[in-house]
Amino acid sequence: MKRIIKFLLIAFIITLTFLPAFTILKAEHPDRVIDEMGLLSESEREELQQLCDEISERQNVDVVIVISDVFTYDNRVQEADDYYDYNGYGMGEDYAGSLLLVGKDEEGYFVYITTCGYGIDCYSDYGIEHLIDVIVENYDGGNDWFSGLKAYVNRCDELIDMANNGEPYDIYYPEPEPEPSNPAVEAAKSAGLSAGAGGIAALIGTTLLKSKNKSVYHRREAKDYARPGSFNLFNHRDLYLFSRTTTAVRPKSTSSGSSGSSGGGYRGGSSTHTSSSGRSHGGGGRRL
Repeated sequence: MKRIIKFLLIAFIITLTFLPAFTILKAEHPDRVIDEMGLLSESEREELQQLCDEISERQNVDVVIVISDVFTYDNRVQEADDYYDYNGYGMGEDYAGSLLLVGKDEEGYFVYITTCGYGIDCYSDYGIEHLIDVIVENYDGGNDWFSGLKAYVNRCDELIDMANNGEPYDIYYPEPEPEPSNPAVEAAKSAGLSAGAGGIAALIGTTLLKSKNKSVYHRREAKDYARPGSFNLFNHRDLYLFSRTTTAVRPKSTSSGSSGSSGGGYRGGSSTHTSSSGRSHGGGGRRL
């Protein structure tokens, strides 16, 4: 009994020792919504933060928004990748997630979305353009960033669900239509079939007639048809009076290849690059 009590006491002490550490580790994840330009009120930022936290933890895919005027349009790709890599973002071993960078310079606002790990699969190039469209459709020309960003975060959640179900949001190209038939080719085919059928019928008919006429035999040369002693043939030659050549148009090949996907077409996919940390990133963006 003493051993059991001693064991429980040691387990309790270990739990008290490491529980704060676990709590600290969980709290160490950086804020998922950072606004250094004041586009959001504090209550709006907190609401977006809670929404991003809930989606990120549930999906195990980080959803991050960083708003700052320190970003530059020319270096937006490298700056977004580095901010994501060197500030502790990314879920799981492959650092899955995305970061929406919102910046501003003398020409106006611009956005860039960097993706990493499983986030590359969730957000194709086409999907990233779609997410930016969602912001533009809801942010009222820059007067209501909260509505635009909230719509963006909720749409990120939906795109992750689509990827989880094996059908990521992407562009699908239909299979190419077959080339229209060429009338000349079809006519040549019909003529060839007719001629072939007629030739076969004629061959069968002449074969039957030949089999009934046993007294007539084929001769190799013209002199063979002359009766012996009827006349003397000193010279002979074969003359071809005319020839006939038939032509037909060769049809073009209609074979084509495509990679398989839903609907029989192929997806646009995600273009990737390597960041300064050595990780693979996808991404895309534009001026608003």
